[in-house]
Amino acid sequence: MRRHRSDPAFGRAGTIARHRYSAGGRTAATTATTGNAIATLWNPSTTKPIWLISYQYVTIDAVNSGRHSYQRITTRGTPGSTITPDIDNDWEKYAAPASGALIDLAAFSVQPTLATPFTARWHVPTGTGEMPVFFYPIRPVKIPPGTGFAATNPQASIAGAGDVTFEWME
Repeated sequence: MRRHRSDPAFGRAGTIARHRYSAGGRTAATTATTGNAIATLWNPSTTKPIWLISYQYVTIDAVNSGRHSYQRITTRGTPGSTITPDIDNDWEKYAAPASGALIDLAAFSVQPTLATPFTARWHVPTGTGEMPVFFYPIRPVKIPPGTGFAATNPQASIAGAGDVTFEWME
């Protein structure tokens, strides 16, 4: 795979971020509180950034607020469950994520700290099987070390349970 040097996945020493990972799981419904996290991709590394390529959410019940947003986070919070990706999450099955990236899923007992206003906001039609996909293949979203990216509830309504998948490179 050849990449142009302006590509954010192009490393400092002229090497490319060769590893592409994906992982996900099922979230629980959130409470009806503005800013509650639905799912997060957390980068626990102290030195290595990661690049978000896509986020997918599929509703599995009709109890859905229909509104979601993206926000950066500066602390992880306490998730209802955590997915720890390993070598099986590497598309080429070459190595486990060197960053130690984690997928955290609702319901959070302690919410992550939101760092910014919404970076994106969308409406998911209420009902089972609705699926928004946010895909950043040309300009992936950089997640610096010690930070994360969250899908959040932008208003005081319940975000229903759903299946989420994050895809990233490092």
